[in-house]
Amino acid sequence: MKLLRESHSEAATIELATKLGNKLRASDVVCLLGPLGAGKTCFVRGLAKGLGIDPSMVSSPSFVICQEYNGQSTLKLAHIDAYRLSGPDELQTIGWDELCETPNTVLAIEWASLIESALPDCRIEVTLEHTGENSRQITINVPDEIADRFEGIENNIATSEKCRKCSKPIYSTADTYPFCSNRCRFADLGSWFDESYMTSRQADADDYPDE
Repeated sequence: MKLLRESHSEAATIELATKLGNKLRASDVVCLLGPLGAGKTCFVRGLAKGLGIDPSMVSSPSFVICQEYNGQSTLKLAHIDAYRLSGPDELQTIGWDELCETPNTVLAIEWASLIESALPDCRIEVTLEHTGENSRQITINVPDEIADRFEGIENNIATSEKCRKCSKPIYSTADTYPFCSNRCRFADLGSWFDESYMTSRQADADDYPDE
């Protein structure tokens, strides 16, 4: 199963990752691939949210290699950043075997390609690619043997629209919707006050609700 999505904001990336996180089970392995700044840690925050873990707790584990998070559910998240590992042999420094055998644990691995030979065949791969300053193409590959569990995660994802003021892409779940930012929201409001917006005709009684 392959799912491709275009994300134009961190909020949209987190939303998609949350949908995926909702479907995860113990022992699932999610591998995150992509260049620096592509949004891998942002995606892990969404996975955490889907697992009932406070996403604000999640940060890049580059210097400690592995961080573990517990949430409201029975599942916990082990977040690994393999960027500073020289290869699979160094995984033992973070107790890799124990992590893989720990009950009720989901693994999320950034820079997973650096330790590919140590990864299970049945793993979910998420690739994030830059398509613009704030936009990303996200490709999710799910093995056939578990694909049925993830069917439908593309449904009910917020649709991409344009800010009413500046026409930048915005998702319908954004806090500032239908504007891309509070700045555009206030600029739009100002246009009404300084009469930049004009109506095409005089208002009449039918334009007002019954009192």
